[in-house]
Amino acid sequence: IWGALDSGILTGKYANEIPKGSRLHKDSRFASFFDKIPQWKHDKVRKLKTLAENKLNTTITSLAMAWCLKNEDTTVIILGARNRKQLSATFQCFQVYKKLDDKIMK
Repeated sequence: IWGALDSGILTGKYANEIPKGSRLHKDSRFASFFDKIPQWKHDKVRKLKTLAENKLNTTITSLAMAWCLKNEDTTVIILGARNRKQLSATFQCFQVYKKLDDKIMK
């Protein structure tokens, strides 16, 4: 899966605003490749964040990566970590993977 975190949207960092220095910020060289994040996507991210934190005791990032791992159609997940902290957070998904049942996967 390419873009498992939807260019950072599934990390929750764009939920309230687009941080300066991020890929989606208007001053970024990548900004022209991305449109405004639609409201339905913000709403979905908020629901997933609540599920991740309240039911699975994890982050939305770990939930998204674990979902990719659990998805039977996935052959490989391409990670886009830019630093050690992001990579470490990504590996937490292996713990979440064990918690995903059919109901959560849908």
